[in-house]
Amino acid sequence: MVPTWPSGCPPWACSGVFLFLTYYLQLILRYSPVATGLAFLPMIAALIATSTTVSAVLLPRFGPRTLIPAGMLVAAAGLVILAAQLGVSTSYPSTILPALVVIGLGLGLVFACAINTATYAPPARTPESLRPWSTSTSRSAARSASLC
Repeated sequence: MVPTWPSGCPPWACSGVFLFLTYYLQLILRYSPVATGLAFLPMIAALIATSTTVSAVLLPRFGPRTLIPAGMLVAAAGLVILAAQLGVSTSYPSTILPALVVIGLGLGLVFACAINTATYAPPARTPESLRPWSTSTSRSAARSASLC
């Protein structure tokens, strides 16, 4: 059985980053709120593309024990790219965009595997009606902890 803690780690690590990256884009780079939201869309597109591929092709072949740590490493690489190059005069297309796409690819691996595993094969003692809620609750708690 796959431990449940990995599914909470990327939101725990990334929610704070997204909050402060939003502040950075609006206050330092002077993006409007709409432009800031649009700046995150490439990451969402990468996340969706990766998660659909993972669910259909990679998860049945490799399993979550391989894909979740791989996704965490990819997302961490994107965070390192972002942290190493972010500055007052940082350009969105050359620095922030590639880092967001890499983060999206990693999170797509993690989220698809974690959600699929949590809802498909929860512990036998978990009632059927509580399975989706346990996944949602662990993600919400991880996000809340990252902003404290």
